[in-house]
Amino acid sequence: MGRLLTSGSGMHQYFVKLVPTLYKAGASSWSTGNEVHSYQFSVTEHLRRIDLRTATAENLQGLLPGVFFHYDLSPMRVRVEEKRRSFGHFLTRVCAIIGGVFTVMGLVDSLVFRVGEQLQRGKRGAAGGILGGLRD
Repeated sequence: MGRLLTSGSGMHQYFVKLVPTLYKAGASSWSTGNEVHSYQFSVTEHLRRIDLRTATAENLQGLLPGVFFHYDLSPMRVRVEEKRRSFGHFLTRVCAIIGGVFTVMGLVDSLVFRVGEQLQRGKRGAAGGILGGLRD
């Protein structure tokens, strides 16, 4: 995660975001109903190279060579709770998925049928116009 500058200098910045987390395991888990207080974190790294040979006083304002850590502690806590769903809930979700698939396929079938009907009418109308011209 860190960087090594072989020439010149730079400003290394690390932005660390911490979110307090409360994890509550379910009854069937490794810890029966215990709560674990923890933190989730993310780190973002920025490196700004500083070239002292071409820099002017205006360009260097606020830039110091070094390593800087910026911590952002979240005022809110995330609560993760593990729950086991019943078999009835599983069956309900499976039936909902199957019903949705049947509904969408019915709409697609209806659309294809109507488009095919319109194309057949267009062919019949064009053929009737040509035959009608031949009879006259």
